[in-house]
Amino acid sequence: MSRALECVLDRAAGIGDQPGAVRALGRANTAFDYGTPGEQAWTCFFRQARLDSLSLSAYAKLRHPDLVPTADTAAARALAEDIRAALVA
Repeated sequence: MSRALECVLDRAAGIGDQPGAVRALGRANTAFDYGTPGEQAWTCFFRQARLDSLSLSAYAKLRHPDLVPTADTAAARALAEDIRAALVA
């Protein structure tokens, strides 16, 4: 996901443009799904947790009804990642 798309999402959510923010989130999810981790140097830091964080931030600004389910999913993914990391260590 490019920094430009991140900015579009943040701006749309910030001004209350729900359709624009939801569209940007859809594009971000698609880009994330098709991206290859580490493909370019700047993509190494972008993980599912970052995408979840952007989604939660946008939904909170918009008071979107998907905020709670998205937060639940993000928390479950973060916990699963922590457990995987602990098992590997």
